[in-house]
Order: sequence, then C-alpha cells, then structure tokens
Amino acid sequence: MNFLSKHFINRHQAKLLCFVIWLHISILDFFGIYPGPVFYFKESLQLNTLLTHAVIALLTLAFYFIVTKLFALKQSKSANNSVNDSEVLDKQCE
Repeated sequence: MNFLSKHFINRHQAKLLCFVIWLHISILDFFGIYPGPVFYFKESLQLNTLLTHAVIALLTLAFYFIVTKLFALKQSKSANNSVNDSEVLDKQCE
C-alpha cells in the first residue's frame, strides 16, 4: 500500500487532516518557553489534555467541512445563475 498515492489520500482525507491537526496541537502544547525552552512531558501526556486536543481537532474538521460545503453550494448557485442568465439573454435576442 502506497501511503502517498492520490487514491489513498483522497479516500482518507478527513482522517489525515484530523490527525495532522491533532498532532500539530499536541506538539505545540508539548513545548513551552519560560526563560528558555521547557518540555511539559507530564502535562502533555495526560488523558484530559489529549482528549482536549482531539476535540479541538474534530471541531476544526467540522469547520472545514462546513466551509467546503458552503463553497460548493456557492459554486453550484453561480453555475446555475450563469445558465439562467444565458437563457434569459437567448430569449431576449429572439
């Protein structure tokens, strides 16, 4: 199985996006800067923290789906309007 193939990425796009967001949040929470770099091993590996990161990643994924659906809806409406506009122009020309 090729993990970088387009078919694999398209099939698992939502899972991969959610995992990357979760990993990004977890890594950012793992480091801290006090007077210098500080590593929060104990705090970052608690179940409560990991679940909070998962909830944030899922909410981000939901926002992504909402924006994607709204964009697709806008595109389909603009395509329908352009078809309707051309029909109106054709009728006016007759």
